[in-house]
Amino acid sequence: MAKRTMAWSYSRLTTYERCPAQLAYRTAKTPEIPSPAMERGNRIHKDAEEYLRGIHKQVPATLQGFAPEFRELRKLKARAEDQIAVDEDWRRVEWFSPQAWLRIVIDARHSIEDGQKLIDFKTGNTYPDHLDQLELYALTFFKLEEKLRTVEGELWYLDKQNIIHDVFDAEQVESFEKKWQTRAAPLLTAKEFPATPGRHCNYCGFASLRGGPCPKDQER
Repeated sequence: MAKRTMAWSYSRLTTYERCPAQLAYRTAKTPEIPSPAMERGNRIHKDAEEYLRGIHKQVPATLQGFAPEFRELRKLKARAEDQIAVDEDWRRVEWFSPQAWLRIVIDARHSIEDGQKLIDFKTGNTYPDHLDQLELYALTFFKLEEKLRTVEGELWYLDKQNIIHDVFDAEQVESFEKKWQTRAAPLLTAKEFPATPGRHCNYCGFASLRGGPCPKDQER
């Protein structure tokens, strides 16, 4: 598939690393058949967003395992689904700006002493690379706010009723930036987007066995 000019995000990068063709189909807006897990995750995230924005008076049933935490977030007036786009010099731009180079969406965030707390809601299993997502988000905030000294990150595993916490320091910015520049480079310079069949085909909304356009799932 031909190269596509795009801003990157953590989701787009990890999709490309897993299967470039999957990203190409999504970028081309090819109809995707969502898995039940994807639909459920989207619904739960929507419930969380609407509660934090005051649309729901009570914590929705889907979030009851974290009801005290969500009530505290609303008390703190945490921003929900905060969309941030930056250009290649890490300057903030409008979300749909043609200069947008990186886009991040933070499920919830609020100020803390000397810094920010960023929270990402997860459904399903715990994976080590989820901490990478928090690191990228923390880097973005450090680049945007030069005086920022600390960013705390939390992963709320809503099904497991577990929270994983990490703390990022401004002194780590240089190493983080090099890491993410290097990691994103293959996506940003890609000219071909081949399919890479694997176990992920079982959950891919483009796999031919699920009615999608990609036949590579049958080559596993």
